[in-house]
Amino acid sequence: MSGTWAWPSRQWRELLRKTEARDPEDVAVLAQLAQLYDLAGDEDRAIALSERALRLDPTQVAVAVNLGAYYVQRGRAREAMRLWTDALSRNPALTSVRINLAVAYYQAGDPAAAEASALKALEYDPDQETARKLLAEIRASRIP
Repeated sequence: MSGTWAWPSRQWRELLRKTEARDPEDVAVLAQLAQLYDLAGDEDRAIALSERALRLDPTQVAVAVNLGAYYVQRGRAREAMRLWTDALSRNPALTSVRINLAVAYYQAGDPAAAEASALKALEYDPDQETARKLLAEIRASRIP
């Protein structure tokens, strides 16, 4: 089954590359191309395209969220936190991003900010089990 997806992805990637060559500032094309490179396992190109898309249009929430995930994987947590905070200012109901941010704050040694982020995630999605578990872990770590 995976072979059936590989070929169309290559076709789409090639079509998007040609479109990008004609209009290198087309943010939608850059974002889609970044996703295809991500699927193909080429994170470096996906990151470069995402960064370019955000420079052209900083309001691209999905691009910022994905780029933040790349940054965390590469040890650039502060940059990821900045991207996620900005994304949440544009779309506050992204509970998965709030959870990612809470984890990043927690790992950065800021349990108060981590707790606030987890609580905010629960405001938007009270049944979010991951946020509940994370909040419990954060609170347990703060007990002397």
